[in-house]
Amino acid sequence: MKMVKRPKQLNKKQRCVLTLGLLLMRMWTRTLRFRCSDQVMRYYDQDFAPSVVVLWHNCIVVAPEFFRRHFGQRKVASMISASQDGGWLSAFFEKLGIRPIRGSQHARGGQALLEAIKAQAAGYDLAITPDGSRGPVYQVKAGAAAIAIHCQSPVLMLSFRFTRALRLRTWDRLFIPLPFSSVAVEVAKIDTEHTAQMTDAAALTRAIQTQMDTMHASSS
Repeated sequence: MKMVKRPKQLNKKQRCVLTLGLLLMRMWTRTLRFRCSDQVMRYYDQDFAPSVVVLWHNCIVVAPEFFRRHFGQRKVASMISASQDGGWLSAFFEKLGIRPIRGSQHARGGQALLEAIKAQAAGYDLAITPDGSRGPVYQVKAGAAAIAIHCQSPVLMLSFRFTRALRLRTWDRLFIPLPFSSVAVEVAKIDTEHTAQMTDAAALTRAIQTQMDTMHASSS
């Protein structure tokens, strides 16, 4: 029987560093002003089905704060790489109340897919960065579509536009919004009726790519 490789975890010292970093991050992100489109605001009071939530990897700094403010009543899980870098992000998300699911196409992919399906069945929204964990940037991989089709879940696609932000020299050019800056948020949706009728993950992946490209172009 093939053993499933355990994902990388942080040691005690690293967790202490993370706790301090998290305090600073909370102070930083809580100064941000989110400007939500009418489409986003329509979801505030809706009790919509557990969804596959898609956003680009370079927006992961602001996504948890956005969910905390506007959808704090919902349960959220997130697909995170099984690598050492993913260990930092996993521990960070855990402290924010987001359930980490460790794995990607490079490691633990099958196990992560099973855990993601179970999380959806338990009522969790599943946040996925479809261009993670190693890129190419802004290129949608098939994982989000496969889960949406299997679970017959709607797909919510989020776009964040920053008025003032630093760009790190990472593969995704990660956005670090400056304190007290504004973040415009847009959303688009592929309904359950469409995902339930699809059996081809490639077709749904193309549909997600097209919509994400359109939203990214309008936010540039």
